[in-house]
Amino acid sequence: MLTARCRITEDVSLIEYFQKRLQNKLVKKVYGMERLPKTIEEWYEATSRFDNQYQRARVVINRYKGVGQTRNFITPKFTRPSKDPNAMDVDCLSTSEREKYMKEGRCFTCGQTGHRAADHKQDKGKQPERRPIRTTEVKEDPYKGTSSVAKIKAMMAELEENDKIKLLEEMAEKDFA
Repeated sequence: MLTARCRITEDVSLIEYFQKRLQNKLVKKVYGMERLPKTIEEWYEATSRFDNQYQRARVVINRYKGVGQTRNFITPKFTRPSKDPNAMDVDCLSTSEREKYMKEGRCFTCGQTGHRAADHKQDKGKQPERRPIRTTEVKEDPYKGTSSVAKIKAMMAELEENDKIKLLEEMAEKDFA
């Protein structure tokens, strides 16, 4: 036995360890006795007696029910409310919109910044509680989707006159043409 290997010899410790491994119904039966067992041997005897009585009672009860008869259990069938397969969720965000909302720190419910969808109350009339959240500013690439030449022209158009001259001089020196 494990308790012998661990050298647990005190009845109190053994009884406590034994109770933890017993079925609840047996523990209740023992505690319902007029005189509680004080040693581990008394606990073994009491639980064995109650377990034997329980097993005998089951045999007697099964005799009256008819041994070998199968019971028909009624299995509840849950029907889910049917959804219209053609219905569209018009309030649903697209993947790109969702990513944009996340980057900008917008609320998925109302689209405003400064709070999250979880902050909205269930009551429609109340305003959501405003909590500061971390946001990042997203700058779109103005040159996205254009050719390299078009990108260079657009960048040069944004430069001031003296910066354009310097750039053209450097390009001429390094033979960019």
